[in-house]
Amino acid sequence: MRYEDMEFENLRNVYQCIADLPGGLSRAGVAKNLSLSRTAVSLIVSSLISARLVSEGTNPIDTGRGRPGLPLLIDDSYWRVVGAALDVGKWQFVICDLSGNIVRSFEHLADVSSPSLMEDALIDGIKRIQAEYGDVLIPGIGIGVPGIVDTTKGDLLFAFDQSWLDSFNISERVRKETGMKAYVMNRHTLEGVSEFRYANPEKIRDMIYIGVGSGIRSAIFSDGKLMQGAHFSAGRISHLQVNPNGRQCSCGRYGCLITEANSFALHDYVIELLSAGDEASVLRGHEGELTTSMIIQAADSGDAVAAAAVRRVATALAKVICMVADVVDPRKVVIGGPVGTSDSLVVFVNASLDDYYSKSVLPFGRFRASKASIASFSAAHGGAFLVLQDVIPLMLSLIRSSRNRIDL
Repeated sequence: MRYEDMEFENLRNVYQCIADLPGGLSRAGVAKNLSLSRTAVSLIVSSLISARLVSEGTNPIDTGRGRPGLPLLIDDSYWRVVGAALDVGKWQFVICDLSGNIVRSFEHLADVSSPSLMEDALIDGIKRIQAEYGDVLIPGIGIGVPGIVDTTKGDLLFAFDQSWLDSFNISERVRKETGMKAYVMNRHTLEGVSEFRYANPEKIRDMIYIGVGSGIRSAIFSDGKLMQGAHFSAGRISHLQVNPNGRQCSCGRYGCLITEANSFALHDYVIELLSAGDEASVLRGHEGELTTSMIIQAADSGDAVAAAAVRRVATALAKVICMVADVVDPRKVVIGGPVGTSDSLVVFVNASLDDYYSKSVLPFGRFRASKASIASFSAAHGGAFLVLQDVIPLMLSLIRSSRNRIDL
């Protein structure tokens, strides 16, 4: 390894060590944790402090041996990172500090009738942020989109639920028009990243997150690592078959999960139930203006028709959860996305899981699903985390292109 490469790795490792244990280590503690000399770590920490990436606390850490050292913290006072995610007809943006705390969020309308118009709105939103935040922006952005994404190239390969069937490169356009390095990933996967990173106080390392909206996608974490797969399709559960006699899917088969449990299926179930009977429902008379949130609110308030529709979604979803769980053996399952905001959905899913495991002879693997803790801007928040993972190389690229000298 070249000296320059070793120097870079040490710089990144020291920063990541401080980020992983903020306030828990002094310079001596970092040196011990990484098996580096105290002199080397002290020099690196000094450069990180100079670059306003790290700061030292004021209350010494008493380890019981030698002179107490000052705790090292990520400096949240200066630099900002950006995450974005495409929602229904709009881009959601978050601006975060270096600890991942959201300091601002906003939405920007987007025309999704074509990929190019969708990208136009993304570029407009980024330029708006650049105009406001200028020199304090780390030059990277994490972007969540529907469909299958080549995360190494930043290509959106296809998104059936948006009828985008041809691939296009998002990251290259973002780089050319904004100068930002783009990290592109499926939006439901990024919701899972956000949930795993920011709403996981137990630090569980084996988790499945399932996002349910117009599309359905899971993010599978095994021993703390996100599974992506050879073709970036790990976690693509939408075409697992749950009802052989169900509706025909766009893939040509029948009864795929996406045809039985996405937001469109939920709407169809409500229409079917209202048409089949005269049961009282707050949704009756509003068939032409139904939204997912209306159905969920009605179901969670005890409306029988809405609850029956949600139960159908939950039954299909529980079947797939059991399939995937039997393979990857999670400790935790989280349900999110627009449909996943329903409390009753999680109740019905858990009822199905209880029924499944009551018939299982396995003494392990049993769990209960929970609702996502982060409801709004979660995919954009996950996108910001992709940038935070790459702060040091992004800072070095900024230094090389900046006329202002930053010592790092």
